[in-house]
Amino acid sequence: MADFINIPCDILIDIFSRIPIKSLVQLRCVSKSLLHFITDSLVFNMHVSYSKNLKILLNDFNCCYALDCISWGSSNGLILLSFDRRYDDKVYCLWNPYTGEYIKANLHDSEMPFNVSVYYNSTDKNYDFLVIQYHESNVYDRSSCVDIYSLASSSWREMKSIPYRIATRHGVSVDGSLHWVAAHKSRRSYRYDLVIAFEIGGDKFREVPLPNHMNPDCFIDITELGGELCLVCNYKILAEAWLMKDYGVTSSWTKLFSIKASPGVYFRSLMPLCFTKDGKLLLHMDDRMLALYHPIEDLFCFNIKGIPQTFVPIIYYENQIVMKGENNKMVL
Repeated sequence: MADFINIPCDILIDIFSRIPIKSLVQLRCVSKSLLHFITDSLVFNMHVSYSKNLKILLNDFNCCYALDCISWGSSNGLILLSFDRRYDDKVYCLWNPYTGEYIKANLHDSEMPFNVSVYYNSTDKNYDFLVIQYHESNVYDRSSCVDIYSLASSSWREMKSIPYRIATRHGVSVDGSLHWVAAHKSRRSYRYDLVIAFEIGGDKFREVPLPNHMNPDCFIDITELGGELCLVCNYKILAEAWLMKDYGVTSSWTKLFSIKASPGVYFRSLMPLCFTKDGKLLLHMDDRMLALYHPIEDLFCFNIKGIPQTFVPIIYYENQIVMKGENNKMVL
């Protein structure tokens, strides 16, 4: 780093944040000073914001595509995986699919159904695991227990129960919060009709306002699309998507599309995955098809050889996080 000593640090960070992932991984091996500089959290955070190299991992309902494991979701390019061991508890780990590195997390197993989500904790400069459990045996108790596991300190902290039953999936990360569709414990049915958010750093849950003009007679789901919260309303033969253009503002919900099933393409549900370079939307339909959609063009499907018959796609971005350090902790 002696050659860079006269270059301001903020300029260096900006330069390194724009270097391709493959080159950054190679530069880490040049010297210890470059290794520490490249893995600095500022370089990492800015690189994620500049990254456009989006990848899709296909996860079927029994195992992760090309891996004998279950994938829960992703955070900043790291994928949360769990492995079932024959005579022991599950093993959880964070895996960087680009570098192949991973780190284990000592999450306790439970007989109660539960969700696991992972997020970056800027205070500890490491990752936390949010575990949400609910009492399946007690039909009268529809609240959920919440615990957080810190990868930095290898310790647990317990939070207050929340009066919601949430969908079993990884939280959707938008604007510093994780999001799920949920049902309030006061409702008699388990139909998810709310969106709740967990504020990272604030350690509290809140409800997210839904569009004022949305038809409530639908099955809702959420995703992240272009950095914005996307609400999808499925009506079996019709699907609508809304984008929250100004996070937290009810009036900022904007309808993205309204798609009807055609004679050639029948679907019961669909979910937008990402935008293509030419402005089309890649859609996931009925857990078994991929389709491209453009407002001016027709909806059409395409087949990819070798994918599972039924699958859930996981979106992630390439990054250069180092997955090992002292006491098996992550270095950012």
